[in-house]
Amino acid sequence: MACQIGTAMAARTQHASLLQVGVFTNRLLLWGIAYEIVFAAAVVIVPPLQGVFGTATPDLWQVLFILPFPVMVWGVDELWRWNTRRRLGLQPQSFSRTGDVALHAAGDQPVEWVDHCPVEVPGQASGVEERPLPEQGTG
Repeated sequence: MACQIGTAMAARTQHASLLQVGVFTNRLLLWGIAYEIVFAAAVVIVPPLQGVFGTATPDLWQVLFILPFPVMVWGVDELWRWNTRRRLGLQPQSFSRTGDVALHAAGDQPVEWVDHCPVEVPGQASGVEERPLPEQGTG
């Protein structure tokens, strides 16, 4: 669960730094993270839920051990994005603070050989000509 929080924060943008976007701009995500933490705490602390889920209250050292995990996951992703921006020569961009950070900014130019590559879906034939479906018979 701790790594999931770091991944959720890191997945908010493809190229921009989370510091540019703002940590607290997506309130729905923050509420989701709060719910996840409260629910996980209830599952391991509340005795009836412990019996249902087969859990036990963790020791303090175990809780302290997992606290840096979200920051570590986010940090590795942040370094990856920084290296990508540096390598591709992308300039820092200002995003609106509306929480719509997964979208490119209005002046954002597509990154050559990244944004123009078609996505191959496993199990889907590539290069298949699209045609309308034949009409079903009335018989």
